[in-house]
Amino acid sequence: MGETQFTTRLGNVVVRWIAGDGPVRLSEIRVGAVDHGPLFNQPSPVSIMEVVGWLKRYFDYGDPLTEVPWELLDQSTWTAFQRGVYRAASEIPHGETRTYGWIARRIGQFGAMRAVGQALRHNRLPILIPCHRVVSTDSLGGFMGEKDPAHPQLQLKGALLALEEGYRQPLFPFLPQTVQVGACT
Repeated sequence: MGETQFTTRLGNVVVRWIAGDGPVRLSEIRVGAVDHGPLFNQPSPVSIMEVVGWLKRYFDYGDPLTEVPWELLDQSTWTAFQRGVYRAASEIPHGETRTYGWIARRIGQFGAMRAVGQALRHNRLPILIPCHRVVSTDSLGGFMGEKDPAHPQLQLKGALLALEEGYRQPLFPFLPQTVQVGACT
């Protein structure tokens, strides 16, 4: 197991992975995590550092994460239902939201809104699997199991949505959105 972390304006982000006999797999991303220093002193594999670069650009500039690197994700504990929910959530465009009902319909489970919420509650790879883009019909809904609007997790959900909206509606709309200040080429 390995871990790397970095600081963003929304708090620390911890990225954990599993490295064993098989390929390296991302196992967890924690946003707003407490900085506790490196737990696992292991060099970060190139594939993980690429994902970390995507995440940094997301948090620094609001850059969209265009594709989920499914082959890098540890899916060993996911049920078939969770897999469907996570795939459907990943189809929500950057800066947009959909409802729990939309996800349920998308996976053919028309009345399973609460089950969709529970599946998203157990999402250990937020941002890559953008559960923050799933809202209820009349509110932000929950986030990482929290429903109290004053809870830091739900405030984080609002901040993530604002970050993405800021990318879609930049302060200087006359600039082309393809310009990415400080992005690696």
